[in-house]
Amino acid sequence: METTLLENENIIVDDVIDFSFDLDEILNSSSDFNNQIDLFTSVNDTNYIISENEIMENRVLYLKKEVTPLFISLLKYEDFEFGQKSESIKIIQRELLVNRVATINWLNELYVKYFSKDEKILIGILRVLEYFNEKVFYPNSYTIALSSLVHKNDEIKEIAIRIFENWASITSYEILKNVQIETPWLKSYISEVVKDLEEELCLS
Repeated sequence: METTLLENENIIVDDVIDFSFDLDEILNSSSDFNNQIDLFTSVNDTNYIISENEIMENRVLYLKKEVTPLFISLLKYEDFEFGQKSESIKIIQRELLVNRVATINWLNELYVKYFSKDEKILIGILRVLEYFNEKVFYPNSYTIALSSLVHKNDEIKEIAIRIFENWASITSYEILKNVQIETPWLKSYISEVVKDLEEELCLS
């Protein structure tokens, strides 16, 4: 089995798929193929738009019904180790490969749902986000991390700061530089991260 890593993203593909095929054979053998081509050549085609919406809605419904129970259970009870791939992270990697947009929307909905209901689940979602490159969930990644900085739980704030620290981008730097937190040790942590980012990004 060959394993490849999508460039700049923490998404693992366990099997290399052979996409080779005889196009002439397909064109000659399938009377419906030309109709399919016509369907996808116009973005203004109503049927095409409906089909895309249905695909997205069906995928999100599948995630909510079939994936959410196990994912939430893992977030509550599994141990997270920095840099290690947990089972919940493996689930996200797999679903990103199937439908990236639906997976991001679903994860964002979970974050909003549990923001004020269950801090343990919220912490789990942030630890999953922490594992991935910032571009994987962009721009939702920044929205989630930024909103976590205003949560009443200091541990949630700490993880959010650590996420920005790990991303180590100009955007992360600008956000942390303009964040106001009253908790002394978190305020000190942000100052240290900002200073480190200035040196790393040659901003000082």
